[in-house]
Amino acid sequence: MTLIAKNNLEHVGLFGGSFDPIHLGHLAAAEFALSNTDLDRVVFVPVGKPWQKPAPIASATDRMNMLNLAIEEHASYSSWDYEITNNQTSYMIDTVHEFISLNSNLPLSLILGADAAQSLPTWHRFEELIQKIDVIVLARENQERPSLDFAFQFLQMPLIEVSSSQVRDLVLKDENIDKLVPEKVKDYIFDHKLYQ
Repeated sequence: MTLIAKNNLEHVGLFGGSFDPIHLGHLAAAEFALSNTDLDRVVFVPVGKPWQKPAPIASATDRMNMLNLAIEEHASYSSWDYEITNNQTSYMIDTVHEFISLNSNLPLSLILGADAAQSLPTWHRFEELIQKIDVIVLARENQERPSLDFAFQFLQMPLIEVSSSQVRDLVLKDENIDKLVPEKVKDYIFDHKLYQ
């Protein structure tokens, strides 16, 4: 399912990540950003070939399927498979250019966790990226506002103790993940024997 916004007035937040798998923390972050900014839509963008992190464990198809199961009942969430289908190293600046080429008049923001925001100056064509897109930084309630040399909107959200690596580790140990991922994602993981 490739999104593009319903009209040319929607303020879209791009939310990139491995989503290996998507979990309730990702969904809570998206909801917090929607509820506390002027965003109208969050577009989840699963990474294709990351250049700064190890490759995801689950296949692109499985990660995309789990993502779509997780967001299918939320009218303000969409997914976009650009980084997966272009079969190139994933640079956010290229993703942003492609999005703008398809939706030239949309206000556009990038949703980042505080840790990712700290590393943003190391991203490919960083200076160009921050000229093209606004940045929303989500921090856990125990994190302070980061000191960054670019403009950003800062939000502190309640702490949610979940990570994709934690989910994968629990699956490997055949332990319960009911409170960490949506039920349909849990079923998909076990039906397809992922992370085992």
